Amino acid sequence: MQPKITLLSSELNDRILGEALELMLQPGIKVQSKEALELLAAHGAQVDVQNQVAYIPDKLVHQALSTTPRQFTLYDRFGNPKVNYSGDMVHFDPGSSGVHVLDPETFEHYPSQTADLVRLVKVAEMLPQYAAQSTAVVCNEVPKAIGDLFRMYVVLLHSNKPVVTGAFAVDTLQYMIDMLAIFSGGRQELKKAPRAVFDVCPSPPLIWSEFGAQNLIELARAGIPAQIVSMPLAGAAGPVTLLGSVV
Repeated sequence: MQPKITLLSSELNDRILGEALELMLQPGIKVQSKEALELLAAHGAQVDVQNQVAYIPDKLVHQALSTTPRQFTLYDRFGNPKVNYSGDMVHFDPGSSGVHVLDPETFEHYPSQTADLVRLVKVAEMLPQYAAQSTAVVCNEVPKAIGDLFRMYVVLLHSNKPVVTGAFAVDTLQYMIDMLAIFSGGRQELKKAPRAVFDVCPSPPLIWSEFGAQNLIELARAGIPAQIVSMPLAGAAGPVTLLGSVV
């Protein structure tokens, strides 16, 4: 039997959720994506276009949650299901995203580079305790404009496992989706058997940036799982929220 730790009572959980619903309605959410505002308005939210604020009623929240899958599975390079996220299932992947490395032999502390990411990926690939890889190390010698693309490419090149990752910009997100599609045999095949889950981090939580909101929209349209790290990104750790579909 898998042990389970319960930190909050059901009553406190209900109170937290209730207060969250109140905040989404008043003061509302600042949404900096025009398309996201249009989607919210089309489905029943009151939208202040000039101030980029959406007042989201609890009915709309519950309606959206009803479309959200209660589980999803990530697949390996060969199309085999490998990681199922559901219920109380727990899976591990390397943390993200290191910017420095401590050399184990010289104890030198230096900015991480591609060779460090490759070394980490190869180690994680051999450890059965890691169900998935992650784009875990920043390659400081690579131009920042393609940093997210490059890290995913390195992981896909050296690993057969599913990947936990994230984009740095809306434009590069599309290239990352295309890259995954190449390894999967096309976008439709990728939708059937996604190999990656993307982190999206609203920071602060009551402001949805154009980048964050558009990421969620594009990932949902591509059929790729996304998880909202519901905290400012000081580290890729936080509660997971699965996305419903966006038409």
